[in-house]
Amino acid sequence: MQIEFDLGNPGYTLLHRAGLAGLWMTLKQLQREVPIENRPERFRWETDTDDLVVAHRRFTLQWENNDLAVIDWFLRWSFQIADGLIYLKALDSTNMRIESQVIVHQGILGTLLQHNSTHKATGIQEKSFLLDDDKPPVLVKYKSLQSYVYQDFAKNLCDKKGNWLKKPITVAGWLNPGAAVKHIAFSSSTSFEEIPEQAFILLFAPVACYYFLLRSTLRDKRAQYALIIPEVTDLEKYANYRQNPHLREASYKDFFASGLGDAGLRFLTYETTAELANKFGLERCQVLTLGTVAWASQQKTRTDLYVVEASEEVCENYQLCCNWFSR
Repeated sequence: MQIEFDLGNPGYTLLHRAGLAGLWMTLKQLQREVPIENRPERFRWETDTDDLVVAHRRFTLQWENNDLAVIDWFLRWSFQIADGLIYLKALDSTNMRIESQVIVHQGILGTLLQHNSTHKATGIQEKSFLLDDDKPPVLVKYKSLQSYVYQDFAKNLCDKKGNWLKKPITVAGWLNPGAAVKHIAFSSSTSFEEIPEQAFILLFAPVACYYFLLRSTLRDKRAQYALIIPEVTDLEKYANYRQNPHLREASYKDFFASGLGDAGLRFLTYETTAELANKFGLERCQVLTLGTVAWASQQKTRTDLYVVEASEEVCENYQLCCNWFSR
């Protein structure tokens, strides 16, 4: 089996490109940890060019046989659980400080996996984090998980014989926010479909995305968490940015933002504007919120969306404001 992925695919949205970056990061971690002889059916990936610009935008995924067994193994390796927390192998998140691990865990559960049907919890855990030296620790509660949907999604990508599907599949809102069935009475007409290859890369979007907890009292329960979707133009450059110590080692205090614009600019201003564009190939991101709305209180809906661009002027003004209000 061979599947080619290309960042320039015209059918990709920002979320697909983020998913491709997440898959790239996961495969690089696999390469570091698991020799090819220890992988099922010689599961591997490769670029077919010496041109680094092209090589960082396009690659091929290959394996010999047994599609279902291979993909099931890879997804279960990629999406694990450690001490009740979501453990993303691509981020090597168990080696991150515990606060950063909780940020990733709560961020994913607060955005993509809000619905209880997407995960199985074993209870509530508590951690104490110090936000300010002159204030008492903050008690943080989060769900301790037993499993979540990314781990066993392989069966949705293959037919009953275990072969990779050749036709589109229906995707749920947790895989592609905003792509949920619009009306339950007309499910067949209003459901959203993806070809298996594109559904597969969407699974890895949580790896490349980032998360913030919105503390604005104006939003109430409609939008508690912000999901940051980067505009990825170079897979390797973005992988380096997502592994930036500022993101990997963020404190729980860094998890808060006052709104969508603040969340997007926080994410885009960990480095200078010049480094963002030249070193990391990152100039803008999309910020969205998912929450409860009055006409569909039984499900989580995309409630807001904002595009943030990291121009030099915008970033400079934002930093000045941050410095002023943090006095």
